[in-house]
Amino acid sequence: MLMLQLDFHCYQTGLADVHVEISFANEYYPCDFAFTYECGMGESADVAAGGSGGGLFFVLNVLGLCGCIVGCAYNYAILQKRGEEIIPGIEYIRRVREFVEGLLNRRTGLAATGGGIVSSSEGYQSL
Repeated sequence: MLMLQLDFHCYQTGLADVHVEISFANEYYPCDFAFTYECGMGESADVAAGGSGGGLFFVLNVLGLCGCIVGCAYNYAILQKRGEEIIPGIEYIRRVREFVEGLLNRRTGLAATGGGIVSSSEGYQSL
């Protein structure tokens, strides 16, 4: 049995009309195939080759989550930490939070405790 395999590449999503004509060295009548192919239904070529990075992003997130769970279990069971201290790397998270708060306070001029919101009726007449 003879088999014909077509390798079809989509350049955009949507329907594509495909027309294939095969001649047999003028010994037989040519065969004509026409069909519609829907692009975008399966996995595209760059995703299959790993070009999008979506798979890598997912794997790194799962590994990070597993590391966080194992770190919490270790801190709880072995180091007997409780509360916020159970989170692995909490000291780094606190440093980043303080750094960002410092940047925001410097940029907006707001005090860290006051929030910068002042209620004033100066300039308005009472009714």
